Amino acid sequence: MKTIKTLAIGLAVVAAMSVASVRASLVTSGVSIGDWNQQFQENGVGNYNAMEVAWVSGSLFQVPVFTGFNVAGWSQVAGNSSVALASGPTTTDMTFYLNFVDPQVPTVFDFYAFNGATVVENIRATWNNGWSYLTAPLPPVAVPVPEPTTMIAGALLLLPFGASTLRILRRRTA
Repeated sequence: MKTIKTLAIGLAVVAAMSVASVRASLVTSGVSIGDWNQQFQENGVGNYNAMEVAWVSGSLFQVPVFTGFNVAGWSQVAGNSSVALASGPTTTDMTFYLNFVDPQVPTVFDFYAFNGATVVENIRATWNNGWSYLTAPLPPVAVPVPEPTTMIAGALLLLPFGASTLRILRRRTA
């Protein structure tokens, strides 16, 4: 019985280690070209068809931010010096370059991989004379908030309905 428990614990540890290694999927090659371009490889997260990077601190992105995709059909679709989005055909493994203005220490950015609207990976990458990766906060979900003038306009539109309701109530009580 003790042997079965030991085997079960050993299998659980091996399974946990294999799951943990899959999550560490954004890998840099350390290649520097031009201003400060770094090659990354995204894999180990299953299918994805879009990637986003969002600057946190340090060196800003150089536009275009994404370049050198090794999968045909991928390109940057939007971007500036602090955020960029790239998309293309669904893939599971791809290398690409991120372009930075200059190598400032530390440089921090959040990386997201998407399969449709689903986030399949969220990593905070930090350059401090070498790359390190942690789980990044999920991207913010846009919540529409009406402007104050819109709320005032809506309230003014409700005034005639309130007035007619009061008039009807007065007729019933009279």
